[in-house]
Amino acid sequence: LEQSNNLKYKDAIILAKYYMKAGERDKSVNLSEKINNTHPFLKKEIENDLIKLHLRFEEYPKVIELIQQNLKNDTTDMNLEYMLARAYAGLNNPDEAIKHLLNAENLGFNYGFVYKNDSIFDGFRTSRKGWADIQEKMEGFITLKMESVNDNSK
Repeated sequence: LEQSNNLKYKDAIILAKYYMKAGERDKSVNLSEKINNTHPFLKKEIENDLIKLHLRFEEYPKVIELIQQNLKNDTTDMNLEYMLARAYAGLNNPDEAIKHLLNAENLGFNYGFVYKNDSIFDGFRTSRKGWADIQEKMEGFITLKMESVNDNSK
């Protein structure tokens, strides 16, 4: 794939994700930006990949900048709110992190397993009332999911 000068969109995305997982930040960002220029109609998908890329490399101010640009057009994206919470947690700003985590939850984010295993929030989980409340809600989502799985297996 690297040798081709004319990558198809899906191949370019695969290569950008490979670079991201391999820790090749510059190659991944450059390729993602190139894809964004050549495929503007896929802007949302590409921007979400870029946000994840910057999260992966702990470039939290850039994550916040990109998400805030997206939220101008769509304030109902629970995943963007969750990624914004992660970015603020990474910047050690628990008040903003909990605000956006609650926004994500209010928009339908009920992935208790994701939240429970997301180590970026570890330092905040027991620090304030709001964090204990969200922890309890996420534990409830996990319980409901497990009950649903058990009911379906009968």
